[in-house]
Amino acid sequence: YFDMYHYSPSELVEQIQKRIEKELHLIATAGMGPNMFLAKTCLDNDGKKKPPYRAYWKQEDVPNTLWKIHPITKIWGISNGISIRLSRLGIRSVEALAKADTRVLVKEFGIIGKQLKNMANGIDESDIREKYEPKENSLSIGQTLCRDYSLEESKRLLLEMNDDLCFRLRMAKKKTSVVSLYVGYSAKVGGGFSRQLTLPIASDDNETIYQNILTLLMRFGENLPIRNLGISFGQVRDYDFSQLNLFDSPEKEEANRRFHLAMDAISIQYGANACLRASSQTESSTIRERHQQIGGHKA
Repeated sequence: YFDMYHYSPSELVEQIQKRIEKELHLIATAGMGPNMFLAKTCLDNDGKKKPPYRAYWKQEDVPNTLWKIHPITKIWGISNGISIRLSRLGIRSVEALAKADTRVLVKEFGIIGKQLKNMANGIDESDIREKYEPKENSLSIGQTLCRDYSLEESKRLLLEMNDDLCFRLRMAKKKTSVVSLYVGYSAKVGGGFSRQLTLPIASDDNETIYQNILTLLMRFGENLPIRNLGISFGQVRDYDFSQLNLFDSPEKEEANRRFHLAMDAISIQYGANACLRASSQTESSTIRERHQQIGGHKA
């Protein structure tokens, strides 16, 4: 591409930015690097900060750029849960991760341990040209809370998040067989947990799935201040039939399904905030604000 346009990477990005600004009146930001990971990290930590809103990190720049990022959770792919596990190994910075013993990381994280060390050294072996075909489809949603939430308040947030994820599940015409819950506690107490549960029957029903999420929360959760919540649906796939449940009425299940499909239709027609639970009016609710965001940021 660079030979075709007769531009260097920075010059080509500059031309793209200028065209976007001229035609759309928008400021575009860009990060450049020898691989996708370094380019993405460069964008988030440098390119977005100040004019000309583009930055270029080379491999030799890693010690003075990538290693200086703090906290370590600012690195793509390092969640609060992974950060906690790294901290237990005495790894609290990107530089420490880059210099860590690979054998220790692999013992703790498996193959992901080697990938984490590679990322900390600015190495990304993924090929964007290769078609990615996941072994298993899943859906997930998570949020970092603006204050400490109690266990009871978190139940309402999980209910809202579950409603959003079930909506996406039905829009994809799928059902899920595995439900996962992640809870991260406030930094002043630290820790958290991640657990999953296999459903006896694949489902896309809000109430059925929420009860399983609630089971995980009450079984493994502690009465500690909560700052991070996440749920995911695994083994998401098409189901050509609905398996009957001996303990529930088929008529009731069909009525529930019709109700949720009607709610889905209202949301599609009039917007995500058009029809919500009464709990969305409480102070602890975040659903209205989340529906006005794109990628976790205000639209």
